[in-house]
Amino acid sequence: MGSIYSKAERVIIWLGEAMYNTDYVMYYIKQLEEESVKYASDDKNSQEISDKQWVDIWSVVVRDLSPDQIALLVEGLQSLLHRSWFKRVWIIQETGNARAANIVCGGKPVSASIFARMPSLLGITPDLHCLSIIDIMPGPLQESSWWVEKRDLRTMLDKFRNSEATDSRDKIFALLGISSDIHGNNILKADYRKNLQDVVFDTISFLLNLNALHIRRFFNWTISDLFRNLDVLANEVLKCAMDIGNEWLAQEGYEAVVKLLLENGAQLEKTKDAWDWTPLLWAAANGHDGENGHEAAVKLLLGKGAQLEAKSRYGRTPLSWAAGQGHEAVVKLLLEKGSQLETKDKYSQTPLSWAIENGHEAVVKLLLEKGAMKS
Repeated sequence: MGSIYSKAERVIIWLGEAMYNTDYVMYYIKQLEEESVKYASDDKNSQEISDKQWVDIWSVVVRDLSPDQIALLVEGLQSLLHRSWFKRVWIIQETGNARAANIVCGGKPVSASIFARMPSLLGITPDLHCLSIIDIMPGPLQESSWWVEKRDLRTMLDKFRNSEATDSRDKIFALLGISSDIHGNNILKADYRKNLQDVVFDTISFLLNLNALHIRRFFNWTISDLFRNLDVLANEVLKCAMDIGNEWLAQEGYEAVVKLLLENGAQLEKTKDAWDWTPLLWAAANGHDGENGHEAAVKLLLGKGAQLEAKSRYGRTPLSWAAGQGHEAVVKLLLEKGSQLETKDKYSQTPLSWAIENGHEAVVKLLLEKGAMKS
């Protein structure tokens, strides 16, 4: 479809039936279009019309109108901008791919490039979604907008997150053909055999390069979840990784998951789950009893500046958890970084008392060597 629209000589955009106020504003937009053609045909004005010159031309068009008539123009344009056409997701590729387009309401057509100038000329600030649609209407304004410089899938999802579609999957599928970084990928395609959760996960895998780890789906987000978390995507996915349990992460490699998400923008200081677990707390606490836990992940997180004395909901630090689980190698790493030996949790237990209680002799010996005090 994108190819069809890009090859069309002109695309017709139908906004619906006319009302008195929409007819009124469409008439004056047409007058502006005709005046601009006359202005541009003047030999002295062979250059592209500047923003200031557009204001001057519009002033000539509406110079005899009263304040009430200007208010009717504003009302008419606002009515047009609230038409359902602006919210439909599939119109995005129609508009963005068009070489030229006419906006039609009732029986009155105007050039899309002229229509796109009307909000600023009438002092209207459209909502962000509507403004994004106006930005991509064919013409000089499109050529100077974000559309030319940054059209990757993440940007497209952000700009058009409030689009509407009968099938929620289309809120992603409709953007694939016009996103600059999608072509040639084997991960994300419009496949209606997949359910919504799989499509959302495939999209996130593409955005965060999770496919490099060949991991299975480990959360069930809706399309609303995706858009709500889009600005903090790596953080939220890292929280999901902590929530799903030790067995899966041991199999997939917690270090690899954390490393990839950090490379894609996860911020450690903002990544806490509902129980106040940080990635470092999770790595220090998990793994089988008496083994090394997620030693590589702990080393990675410490190197990235993870908070050494972060506390889970009941006041336990990474050292407390590692000691209690018998993760000797992790305990060594934390002690080398200066982790506090005598910090007590809400149970008045120290790392040493946890190690003693759970019978981890090697960890007890290590803590005592480092100066831990028996209570």
